[in-house]
Amino acid sequence: VQAGDSTNDLNVSSISGTIADLAGNALTNFTPATNLATNKAIVIDTTTTPEILITGIVVKGEGSATTLSADGGTLQMLADILPVDATNTSVTWSVAPGTGTGSINGSGLLTALTKGTVTVTATANDGSGISDDIIITISGQERSSASETTSVHHSHHTIIPTITTQEQENPIIPDKQEKNPILNKTSRCSSDMILTQNLKAGSKNGKYSSFTKGIVKEVKILQAHLNRLGFASGKVDGILGPITDGAIKRMQIYLGTLPDGFVGPKTRNLINNSCGAKVLSE
Repeated sequence: VQAGDSTNDLNVSSISGTIADLAGNALTNFTPATNLATNKAIVIDTTTTPEILITGIVVKGEGSATTLSADGGTLQMLADILPVDATNTSVTWSVAPGTGTGSINGSGLLTALTKGTVTVTATANDGSGISDDIIITISGQERSSASETTSVHHSHHTIIPTITTQEQENPIIPDKQEKNPILNKTSRCSSDMILTQNLKAGSKNGKYSSFTKGIVKEVKILQAHLNRLGFASGKVDGILGPITDGAIKRMQIYLGTLPDGFVGPKTRNLINNSCGAKVLSE
């Protein structure tokens, strides 16, 4: 704005930004008639701060809880936002039934309805499309939902397990003659079928996982391996839900490892070297 501009040429009320003289001094009580008469020119900075979008969300229960045992009890869900200086850190909460049901309010308070598993999701409200979810196990409810039944075929017999939240407490033990697997004595799988990520229940392709420490990419590969080996992981959909979690635990029991449902270095190595194995297939 040059000296001599009239008051009609400058609508100060519509300016969003900083008004300063050429020396960089802010003009806090700017009036065109006064300041344009004493300054050769002024600078109007209308630069706005760019919006910082969310790049990652980590969903967890208060106190890192993943279970809810009180009848009709509640669990406060939390969402850690990355980066911490994101412009809009608000999220929308939702809950999807698994083998159980629950409800969640806008503040992330999860309420148990029926026993089983539910998936709690937090989705960013800034338009970034970022979300994360976690599986919460509900127990101790007077009401319960129907269990899901599936068949697992082994070379010597067929096991028909009921996948419930008690699966780890009451594991399905294979026949003793199957207790000594040879998965780690077979050939190495092809490069496109090698597992390199840590995975657990709740992992979902394309979503950030704190357990994986990055974006999950290999759930479909894991599910394909589990189905190939006869552990009935169900649909290859890239979602490590209750059915895939149960398949992992059954495989770990078969391998003689801890049936915790975590796919870490030991379990990955056994799977990566299982191609060509026929001990679990018809």
